[in-house]
Amino acid sequence: MAGNKKSGPHVREDAIAVVAAMKFWSRLSEAQAAVEIPFIRQAKTPAPSVQLLMNLPPARHDDSQVYSLKISLKGARPEIWRRVQTRSISLESLHKIIQVVMGWQDAHLHGFEVQSTRIPLKEEGAGIDEAGVEISQFYSAGYNAFQYTYDFEDNWIHDIVIEGCSQASGEIMLPSCISGEGASPHEDTGGIHVWLSLQAALKGASKIRSEAKALLKARLGHTNISRELKIEDINHRLRTEFH
Repeated sequence: MAGNKKSGPHVREDAIAVVAAMKFWSRLSEAQAAVEIPFIRQAKTPAPSVQLLMNLPPARHDDSQVYSLKISLKGARPEIWRRVQTRSISLESLHKIIQVVMGWQDAHLHGFEVQSTRIPLKEEGAGIDEAGVEISQFYSAGYNAFQYTYDFEDNWIHDIVIEGCSQASGEIMLPSCISGEGASPHEDTGGIHVWLSLQAALKGASKIRSEAKALLKARLGHTNISRELKIEDINHRLRTEFH
């Protein structure tokens, strides 16, 4: 009967949550073991663009210079970002910093890209690789924005902006995370869009929340979702990693 038909915003929200849970289940049911997941979506570097790396200015080894970097997870709403201060470091070391400040576990492949040029890894045997390129070289060349991708299956893309370079003042621990917003996503949850869908499902009706938690436990082995950023914990991990 028409009088029994539900209507209103709560029904629409539940419907959205159902769709979100279905999307997450679809991603979960299609997932394979990490060793079986194909390596996809890796940025390719056309041979001519390698010239960009060869033409970079020399690295500036000046410990009095401090670089401010903003690292943002592409597609996150609300935004997930970290602001980091560091001396000039290689991209290999920056990879380690990103792993810490974004809460990743370094369990998947990664890559940097600047001006559509992919920076090779050391193990790829290239003449110039991420261990031999420093952020001071990008800054001097005017390449203040570049990208870092972690896990080419889930495709967590990070936009990195070198916001500036200044003279170090006083005794400060470097690298250091000085600000940020948003708790880090969990690995192996399917990427930012699936993560956002899962977050929506966890805010849905009780049945939808229960189903989402069950799917999360099947995927990760637990249902613990961090909901706040703890910069103190990040800096503790940075001290452990770099000092």
